[in-house]
This record gives sequence, structure tokens and C-alpha cells, in this order.
Amino acid sequence: MASITKLLGAEADLELVASASTVGGAQLVRVHNAHATNSTVVTITDAAGGDVRSVTVVAGEVITLIKGSTDKISGLGGTSKRVAVAFTN
Repeated sequence: MASITKLLGAEADLELVASASTVGGAQLVRVHNAHATNSTVVTITDAAGGDVRSVTVVAGEVITLIKGSTDKISGLGGTSKRVAVAFTN
């Protein structure tokens, strides 16, 4: 069964840790590492900056992450993009 991705906003640069974003309170966030050769680390923290979770996203990879509506997402900067999404089957 095919899944359909619904965009809930405009794609934007993935912010650095100092300006991490809730992505408008999104609970599903699509992340794309558009760099041709370098991996990047994507980090999710709770609203207070604790409970750190992270994942490496290899060059060219697209992943979808689940997070709490007040959790913040950030990356190492550069060429990564993020957008709030929803799924349906």
C-alpha cells in the first residue's frame, strides 16, 4: 500500500542547536540532507533542552522523525532541510 505525504508547511533550513525549532509544533518532520558527500547529525531535545536524542543522516538521505509538539529539532547546519508533514495510506 502506498503512503501519501501531506506537507504542513514550507521547507526551510534545519536550524543550528542555538536556534532549534519546534517546526510549528509539528510531530512528524521530514529531514533531507542535501549534501553530496557529508553526513550530518540531527538532534531532538525537549522544550527545556534536555532529553537529547540524535541520529546521523547520510548524504542525500531523507528521513521522517516523530517528536513531541514542544520538542525542538536542530542540525549541524549547512545543506539540511526540514518540513512538517503528515501521512495517510
